[in-house]
Amino acid sequence: MNKYIEMFEAAKKDPAKAYKVVKLNVLGLFGGRDYQKFMVLTKSRTGSNLLLSYLNSHPNVYCEGEKFWKLSGRNYKTILQSAYRKQPAYIKAKGFKIFYYHPLDQETCDVWGDLARMEDIRVIHLQRRNVLKSHVSHKIAVANDQWMSTHQGRGATEKKKVYISVEELRDVFEKTESRAEAANTTFKNHKTITVFYEDFVRDPEVYQQILDFLGMDRLPPRTVLKRQNPEKLPDLVENYSELKAAYKDTRWASMFTD
Repeated sequence: MNKYIEMFEAAKKDPAKAYKVVKLNVLGLFGGRDYQKFMVLTKSRTGSNLLLSYLNSHPNVYCEGEKFWKLSGRNYKTILQSAYRKQPAYIKAKGFKIFYYHPLDQETCDVWGDLARMEDIRVIHLQRRNVLKSHVSHKIAVANDQWMSTHQGRGATEKKKVYISVEELRDVFEKTESRAEAANTTFKNHKTITVFYEDFVRDPEVYQQILDFLGMDRLPPRTVLKRQNPEKLPDLVENYSELKAAYKDTRWASMFTD
């Protein structure tokens, strides 16, 4: 019953999205699995919501969100089967988004082993060069409980300011590097395209290359999402000068772009 209550609440928030999901589920009963499987492998605040909105604007692509965010007692195999269930004939590429550290409620999970063995899955490895900006965005999203927006996010900067200790930031830098490297190792036998957020938002050709990778026709993307934190880093980080000085002579110095 809780499942249907959640579906009803989601439908009230976004009727168009709810209609699309219902349509896919109903038509999928008469569909098949003759589509390209893929997944968007990434971490939080790397532009994954924007990428998914682009992909889902394509008439032949369907990409779900964080299906493995938390298992909540469910069997991961059931979720994985649901991710690649039958789809309507017009869906030619079907995928989902997964973060390096999912699921959050289970320290170790065999879903990663299963995905590694499914070598027919194509991997879109989405990263962000400026890990500092990604972390700042994450802290702001957590503080305000707002993970995406349909209007420009400039304004009320004083409510966005965050504090980051030198030790906290080093941990973020190191974990991000190690997780990306581990992901590359895990899926070394998969067809993979590595996409950086900075290139993705700057150059429209990058999205078209993703469509090529999935075997889809090139079409211009559509989205209603807007950038949430367009302010400069010194305006968002309380102790920006301290952090910049601490990392001046490290391999992460390039993250501090004034």
